[in-house]
Amino acid sequence: MITSIDNILESIQALKGPRFVGFTYRAKGTGELARHVLILGASYLNLTTKSIEVLQDMLPTLTGLELEGANILLASYQETIDNAISGKAHSGYTKAGVYAPAYANGEIVQGVSRHVFDMSLEVHGLSHSKMVLEKGIYPVVKSKPLTLAKAKVEAMLPRSKYRTFTLDEGALDSVRISGEAFSL
Repeated sequence: MITSIDNILESIQALKGPRFVGFTYRAKGTGELARHVLILGASYLNLTTKSIEVLQDMLPTLTGLELEGANILLASYQETIDNAISGKAHSGYTKAGVYAPAYANGEIVQGVSRHVFDMSLEVHGLSHSKMVLEKGIYPVVKSKPLTLAKAKVEAMLPRSKYRTFTLDEGALDSVRISGEAFSL
């Protein structure tokens, strides 16, 4: 039996060129409902490399906590690159062994991973657009000043547009690929 998941994977695999996929997603933490468009297949390592270059250019212009946060980010991004070269995950990566490549018609579907236990999908790519349909309940930010400064610097980097979404029944309303809508 072909499921919606199989249809989604086959439709993504069939796309040529940039793989734009739209979906309506309810955030688990805030309850926000938004329509997202992602460009699938973007290289996380390339974005990390570009972010390192941008950070290095920014360093002379930063001071105080922003400079400290930028140096923390730089070390973390460098670890990501170094570990990828040796086939390891970043030391802070919490999903090691949980997601595997997703396949359609015997080929890996770029920008999509499958949870090895519950078989749900995770899509990842560059955020192209977002339209909020229903506002959520957003918690008051109680982060430390260094964390806020680091987030401010990170928001200016190419890697900040990289997003990951778990497409499961609790969060996903619909998926649109080349004008075709799918529901779970």
